[in-house]
Amino acid sequence: MKKYNVLIFPAYTEIATEILEGLSDNKTFNPICFTSQDLFRSNHYLPFVNSPDFKTSLVEAISTYSIDFIFPAHDLFIDFLASNYFEFSKLTKLVMNKPDIIKLTRSKRSTYKALKDYISVPEVYESLDMAKFPLFVKPDRGFNSRESYKVISLNELSMNIFSEKNIISQYLPGDEFTIDCITNLDGELLDFLIRKRNVINNGISKLSSLVIEEQTISKMVHIINRHILLRGAWFFQVKLNSEGIPTLLEIGPRISGNMGLLRMNGLNPALSSLYIIGLQQQIKSTYSPYFKKVLRRLEYVYEQPELPEHVYINLDDTILIESKVNPHAVAFLSRCNYLSIPVTLITRHKGGSEEYLKELNLLEYFSKIIKINDPNINKSSFINIKNSIFIDNSHSERSEVHSKISIPVFDANILRYLFIQEV
Repeated sequence: MKKYNVLIFPAYTEIATEILEGLSDNKTFNPICFTSQDLFRSNHYLPFVNSPDFKTSLVEAISTYSIDFIFPAHDLFIDFLASNYFEFSKLTKLVMNKPDIIKLTRSKRSTYKALKDYISVPEVYESLDMAKFPLFVKPDRGFNSRESYKVISLNELSMNIFSEKNIISQYLPGDEFTIDCITNLDGELLDFLIRKRNVINNGISKLSSLVIEEQTISKMVHIINRHILLRGAWFFQVKLNSEGIPTLLEIGPRISGNMGLLRMNGLNPALSSLYIIGLQQQIKSTYSPYFKKVLRRLEYVYEQPELPEHVYINLDDTILIESKVNPHAVAFLSRCNYLSIPVTLITRHKGGSEEYLKELNLLEYFSKIIKINDPNINKSSFINIKNSIFIDNSHSERSEVHSKISIPVFDANILRYLFIQEV
């Protein structure tokens, strides 16, 4: 079976993170990450989308890396591809909606005009004499709530904000919701998920909870899907007005950064878009409301150095925590096995026999097992490979090895990060 190369740019956005999560360990699609910033060496370089040499560089990247699909991960890149759609669609397949849909949905003013007869949209003020306070100012084609703010009185209002660049509308004081949707090739809605944006920071929902039944919003999903010809994964946001009526904020013709809740509930947005838009295939919904809430927090991602030739690791309180197998340790040992890095177990555990390890389903992970019965013998005595690392929960054991051999030593809490391919 052919494995398709998927160019993801820029690879450091929230959208890209969700795309990469959706394509991880996939047998059909091979994601290739491109960034304009020197983050990790595993990423490939493209200049910023507004650079004069961006188009030429993108064409070269498509050819050099045999790109089958481009999956844009930022609104500005989507805008670029929409403006150059016919040129780039001849070079590769673009996993995005058609240019007319991008143009319509990227403008809040145009979106409101297109849907005002069918659903609740904010009242838009085109001049000062129309304005009713409090009001809300935001870019007509913005993202991540940048340059968006509430205005309470005339004294806070600048006259030059009334322009085509901005949209000035009624302020919506109620709760905010995002609705993640997937539409098939024929324009039929495969499924959707309504989630309440419980905690919002810089326009990104840090805590979202599943809303099972909301009739007004559910009707809005079908109305929008019927009147705007979106395909693949898309989303829209609503906020309750002063009367508690869900009112449209915007439509996103792409994957949202928080579509992971939909993916975790059985319907993968990135894969769905690749099959629907990229491969032009029909798929069926496999959605079930299993997970009800998602909390997004800071994640540490470390650039991995060159792999060591050998790993030396302790058993108690490292691989075993309170006599139970540490799942992070098993995952680490599996990565070592996958990367063909030999692992030697160095243990003072009295029951650390091969039979004991076999009962724990651990024996196969070790190329060698060293049992130390004499407390006066140091672990460093058994480490004879210079390009190696040592993992042990005991600070005194780590300190002894580090001072004698000067190799990297780690506590057990680092196991979840070692040998993980960076994004």
